[in-house]
Amino acid sequence: NELLASLIERAQKAGATTTLVVSEGLGSEGDRTGGYITLPKERCVLVFARGSKGVGDLDLFVYADDGTALATDESSSAEAAVVVCPPHPDRAYVTARIATGAGIVAIGAAEVSADKAAVAANAVGAKSQGEESGRLESWPGLETTVAAHRKAIGSSWEDVRRFATLVDPR
Repeated sequence: NELLASLIERAQKAGATTTLVVSEGLGSEGDRTGGYITLPKERCVLVFARGSKGVGDLDLFVYADDGTALATDESSSAEAAVVVCPPHPDRAYVTARIATGAGIVAIGAAEVSADKAAVAANAVGAKSQGEESGRLESWPGLETTVAAHRKAIGSSWEDVRRFATLVDPR
């Protein structure tokens, strides 16, 4: 795949092996493409998505079979990438959503050993598990603070919607 070729090459130079194209699709705002991947027991997996010239913003999600988000990249870029390291399930669903624009989208994945995961993730610009997803770029650190507060409270949390609103002190 032409969209992923240079990215796969960078990942391989950084230690990634066993690369594959997970999915390709043509779409416009709101459209998705995706597929299932097998996650190796003792290794990390880089997952990356790229859009053609017309895609302005591309979001990437990796989900476990039960719907739990393993990793997300919702930054405002046409280039999205994440790394998922053990412990993780045996299988995951990977999907990319076109947030703005229209064009071709391709998703790829590559295995990497845990000791080389940070270098390989850096080579492709991947976000790590637990790292900010890029969803709240306008307020750096908020996502981390909210995650820490939720962890202190306990239970499991799922964002349904976030929005900015004016607040009156009364």
